[in-house]
Amino acid sequence: MWKRCHRHICWKPDVLIFKPAGIERHNLEEIILELDEYEAMRLADIDGLTMQSGGETMKISSATFNRLVQNAHTKIANAIVYGKVIKINNKPFIP
Repeated sequence: MWKRCHRHICWKPDVLIFKPAGIERHNLEEIILELDEYEAMRLADIDGLTMQSGGETMKISSATFNRLVQNAHTKIANAIVYGKVIKINNKPFIP
C-alpha cells in the first residue's frame, strides 16, 4: 500500500458550502471537494500556475497535481449540471 504524502495548502476557503438557489439543502445530494483538490484548482485556474509549478507549490508531483485539478473540475461540473451541493472539506489529510 502506498503512503499518501502531505500536500501543502496555502489558502483555506472562507466559504465551505455552495448550493443551488431555491432548493432546501436537505433535499439535495452533496459533493465533497477535498481541500487539496480545492487548492490545486485555485492554483491552476485562479493563479494560472502550470502543472509543474503547481506541483512544486503544493510539494507534490505534477501528475498528482493534474489529477487533483481534474478531480475538482469533475466534481464541480457534476454539481452544477445535476444541481448538487458542493461542500469543501476544510480538514487537510495528515499522513
